[in-house]
Amino acid sequence: MSNLISVSERVSIPSTANRAECKDLARKLFGSVSSCAAAVSRTAARDTFVSQCLSLAISEMVNGDHSRLQAFESYAATLPEYKLTKRDGAMVVSGRLGALIAAYRQAVSIGAMVRNHVDFDKSADEINLQKWIVDSASFGALVALPEKAKTISPIVSKSAPAESAPAESAPAAESAPAAESASAEAPASAAESASAAESAAEVSAIQRDSIKEQTTDIELQFALLLESNPAEAIAALRRMAKDAGMSLRKAA
Repeated sequence: MSNLISVSERVSIPSTANRAECKDLARKLFGSVSSCAAAVSRTAARDTFVSQCLSLAISEMVNGDHSRLQAFESYAATLPEYKLTKRDGAMVVSGRLGALIAAYRQAVSIGAMVRNHVDFDKSADEINLQKWIVDSASFGALVALPEKAKTISPIVSKSAPAESAPAESAPAAESAPAAESASAEAPASAAESASAAESAAEVSAIQRDSIKEQTTDIELQFALLLESNPAEAIAALRRMAKDAGMSLRKAA
């Protein structure tokens, strides 16, 4: 084996290796010790994902072997999270498990693409892993870190003219919860965008998208406030009605 080259932040492999070394390397990568901590550490989970994608691509490229993918898919089918859904006329596995299966299939496809490349010598004993795998644009895109989403500031309506504020503004005790709620929603929104891997964030993002499709920007603000703090939402609605010279009453 030759000098190590970095594939991700913490995963490295030799730049070249012979066929026997590639077989042993693929075995070690798929059984990476990082998998032991993947359930409690995002860093370990990423190390495991990168290592296993490397293993699948190398095995397929060097030996045309994708038995590890087949074994994983057989195991995945026994999990409660394994749920099929129809997409683009085909049945696919949904959710995060489906995304992981798709990523592993892509790693195998990358290995197969290299194996069938006109310049790849299937009979050569020495394999240039850097050229065919590490420097591959397809593999780089597969294991790349997701880009951080930009934080979108919440929309704030224009305040009333200064002269009308003393007569019609609500007491400070009422407005304080609204300010706290708005400041709490902004970090939550940023966390949801940045943590797509977390199931709670995914649910929140789906709910937010659903609301956005049905409401205007102002209605979205009220809908989110109503969900997180119903009492404050009703108080805000009463203040707006008062500013408009109207009053709210309970339905008969």
